[in-house]
Amino acid sequence: MALVTRLDELRGLTVRERRWALGAGLLSVDVPSEWSDVDGRSYTDDAGYTRLDVRAASDLDAFHSRWDVPGLIISASANVSDEGADAFADRRREALNNACTWVETETYDDGVYVGSYDLYTDCGGTDTEYVVVTAMPDDATFLIGAEMQIVDDHDFAALDRMIDSFLLDEELANAV
Repeated sequence: MALVTRLDELRGLTVRERRWALGAGLLSVDVPSEWSDVDGRSYTDDAGYTRLDVRAASDLDAFHSRWDVPGLIISASANVSDEGADAFADRRREALNNACTWVETETYDDGVYVGSYDLYTDCGGTDTEYVVVTAMPDDATFLIGAEMQIVDDHDFAALDRMIDSFLLDEELANAV
């Protein structure tokens, strides 16, 4: 419950945001306006699954290579739902356990998607925290993985907004 408690503490903190609709408008999310370096290209992962993908940060190269730059990654795929949310979450845990300290796994349910979230701290020897949300709609037709690197309190506010805003156009996504 550490993440839920932290988000509740920061509910009043505001973040200027921008809505990004990427991947031909299939996946949308609100991000801080200063996170203007955005990549919305789909990709095929090592298992051969095509994923819709949105990445945003003030500097994506720095976000991908350092722990002191906040940013987010949201990926979605109808193919990955075949393997299940638990397998996806387990792969992310394996990847992050080398760099971060795992704190907790909790149930995630925003009324649209259900799944779990993992909270990590002390990433890369810094105070940076990392959150991974793994979720599916009730009918399990696709999987969404939402990840955010959190450097300060404003990033927690951005996480709260991201969680409230990420949305996949199911009808279009199932055609991909």
